[in-house]
Amino acid sequence: MSLPEYYYVAALAAVLIGVSKGGFAASFNMVVMPMLALATDPVHAAVIMLPVMCVIDLFALWTYSKKADAVLFRLLLTGSFVGLGVGAFTFTTMNADAMRVLLGVIALLFGGRGLWQYLHTSTGKKMPRWAGLLAGAGGGFTSFITHAGSPPVQMYLLPMRLQKTVMHATAVTFFACLNYLKLGIYGMIGQLSTGRWMESAFLLPWVPVGFFLGVYLHNKVSDRWFYLLSYIALLLMGFRLLYTGSSGLWFPE
Repeated sequence: MSLPEYYYVAALAAVLIGVSKGGFAASFNMVVMPMLALATDPVHAAVIMLPVMCVIDLFALWTYSKKADAVLFRLLLTGSFVGLGVGAFTFTTMNADAMRVLLGVIALLFGGRGLWQYLHTSTGKKMPRWAGLLAGAGGGFTSFITHAGSPPVQMYLLPMRLQKTVMHATAVTFFACLNYLKLGIYGMIGQLSTGRWMESAFLLPWVPVGFFLGVYLHNKVSDRWFYLLSYIALLLMGFRLLYTGSSGLWFPE
């Protein structure tokens, strides 16, 4: 792929992440890494997008951090330390494709069951503390290895039926903290370089475009449609993870 084509794909990825962080279509995060992997090495794609995500997270924190549920946020963050630690120690040895398949199956099962329950019941349910710790650990681990931390966290938050802005604010605040922790760990294990920082910098002008478009769409969508779209997005994430993982396992390049 030529340099202009690569930049176009990377810029589109930055916009899609911004839209997702702004509060609309969480499944866009799952589209970005496979899309970039078509243009460059997957590890290279993950590394150059992390600083971009950290900048987008500053916009997200500015917009949503005060609206997050502090108790749920602390619970998720506490669990994430375990997941990040395991991810850091297994980063070079973990079979990411096998993990994608497992996570995809879980996301499909949970998403299908959750969507059916949402359409047939009108109230949310309280989730146990251990589920929050497990979701944080799963989100930290899968986010570190594949930048696919959303499914475990959504599996925990969606059944509670929080007000849409509270739910999104809690998730983006959690992932903002997670991304900055990942940035430090990536640096310590030698994954960041001057050239990669420069590539990330070229994508920064697209950050506000995607983010504020996401905020606009978030404010236009009702709570009911937000949850319906979130469950559908979770199912799409599951299919995407299952397809990407199985393709890597059974048809390696």
